[in-house]
Amino acid sequence: EASDNMTASLGKSKAFQGYSVAYWMLGDYEKCLELGKLHANVAIEIGDELEIAKSKISLLTGYMFIDFEKAKQYSIEATEEFTRIGHEYWTGLSLWFQGNIYLIGGELEIAKQRFTSSLELTKVHGDNQHAGGSFGGLAMIEFLMGNFTKSIELYEKSIERYKMVDDIAEIARILSEMSWAYLAVKNTESARIHALDSIEVYQKVGSPRGVGLSMIGLAAIEAEE
Repeated sequence: EASDNMTASLGKSKAFQGYSVAYWMLGDYEKCLELGKLHANVAIEIGDELEIAKSKISLLTGYMFIDFEKAKQYSIEATEEFTRIGHEYWTGLSLWFQGNIYLIGGELEIAKQRFTSSLELTKVHGDNQHAGGSFGGLAMIEFLMGNFTKSIELYEKSIERYKMVDDIAEIARILSEMSWAYLAVKNTESARIHALDSIEVYQKVGSPRGVGLSMIGLAAIEAEE
């Protein structure tokens, strides 16, 4: 609220971006979008090219589960602008977002291209967080295509990267997804181990929803046996 009385500035632009990300992670997409629009307005007002491009990320995250086509368009614009500016880190990040958007939209080959391109840039900058996300996205694509063994290999790489940054919430998610991949290849022992590990980590995170999803996985394993 205090920022409403401040003159547009780089600091204000970054603050709106930070708040937008926070609400996206909390799943409040309408508030995320509201703050994303404020981020864009301030970025345009101060005329900062990098902040304007970053605001496209704020907007795409806000629209991702509200207006899919707008989210896709902003993801494309963000990548184009970061590429033009020559900012490799943000180009890689925007490609990661594009990968997720195309994955959600079922355009698997395009999603695969975007995640792969993102990985090439995140490796250069040592960004293990988003490398973990890209490997996870590629793993999900292989799973959906029926390439379960390849999917498991990619999930292993994803977990390795997430462990480097101690992101236990993402580790829990990947463990849960791996249990389904092992179940798909009829390896119920590994499926159960990964599902139980996922539940344990989700309990540490304090995510009842995550625990519930992994319990569904356990039930599916029991049914298979």
